[in-house]
Amino acid sequence: MVKGLLDLRNMLAPGFAEATGNAKPGAEAQTMGPYYPRGTYYRRKADFERLGCPVSSPAPAAP
Repeated sequence: MVKGLLDLRNMLAPGFAEATGNAKPGAEAQTMGPYYPRGTYYRRKADFERLGCPVSSPAPAAP
């Protein structure tokens, strides 16, 4: 049973040293530096919702 799925698509310019494709096994965080993805698990929905959802512009209208 699959409980989750992470789909990662890279669309980076050549030469981006911190790309996931350049990450060294076992040293991903060091290779990718500040671009290394870090997840956070929230036990309670309220803890996640407390973060809010900053929106810089309104969502486009549905077609």
